[in-house]
Amino acid sequence: MGTSPFAVPTLRLLAAAEDIEILLVVSQPDRPSGRGMRMTPTPVSSAALDLRLPLETPERLKLIADQIIALHADALVVVSYGQILSTKVLNAAHHGGINLHASLLPRWRGAAPIHRALAAGDTHTGVATMRMERSLDTGAVLIESVLEIMPHHDAETLEEELSIIGAPLMLQTLRQFRDGSIDERIQSNDDACYAHMLTREDGFINFAAATSAQVDRQVRAYSKRPGTTVVIGDKVIKVHAGYPTTVTSTAPAGTITGTCADGLLVATLTTDYAITALQPPGKPSMSALAFANGARLSYPLAAIAPTVSAT
Repeated sequence: MGTSPFAVPTLRLLAAAEDIEILLVVSQPDRPSGRGMRMTPTPVSSAALDLRLPLETPERLKLIADQIIALHADALVVVSYGQILSTKVLNAAHHGGINLHASLLPRWRGAAPIHRALAAGDTHTGVATMRMERSLDTGAVLIESVLEIMPHHDAETLEEELSIIGAPLMLQTLRQFRDGSIDERIQSNDDACYAHMLTREDGFINFAAATSAQVDRQVRAYSKRPGTTVVIGDKVIKVHAGYPTTVTSTAPAGTITGTCADGLLVATLTTDYAITALQPPGKPSMSALAFANGARLSYPLAAIAPTVSAT
């Protein structure tokens, strides 16, 4: 069971393994997408069709619960599926549900572990296979792999790397279940923290109340989803990329002081942050310098945190 691109490497690796038989792939239904709003299969559905695997895309999982039970599967592999599984479905397979989760549990249980790890400034993250329970990401950890978070990582690149690391982890987990060598680690609730679902507000940049490092983590975590934004003049601008500089401005935090070689300089509580790529309303993404030149900005200029009404 899976939906997003994060699940595709696992599906492809399991399909290629001679000792693994995939009885059924389950994904979310096709959804309208793109400018033409054409019905588009999920990445997992596309991969399953490419691999010629049996596929179901129910609006609600309970609609095919009896079909899943009738498979008498050894394990129910779940990777970024997007629906809550009932106890009936979790108990359908001999070994139950086995999930691939994009964090080192019990840290960042929940819906957005990659984004939250980046925003919090974690130095390491990873992937873990775990037993599934009705409660959220609380099951025993089976196998995990650690990855160092590097300065170049954003949510998209980190997710891609973790998905590639996670695929052989799931294959190893299934093989260890088969030969009886699997080891389980019960999670400590005392060490748990939660990766809550993303909101628009997560992407609102408040340069006046943040350090340049905090802004950098925010942009890397949320620029793709839900989007990082700031108000310049009377426009809500999407900030796509940037970096903390070594320049310390004398202007108040939240002030655009001018330009550097590759971007707009914004004062923060520490050093300036350089916005290098942005997107004005109704226009494509562009370099910050191209925007500054085209808009004929004059400095100093306020960079204001958006509000819900402004977006």
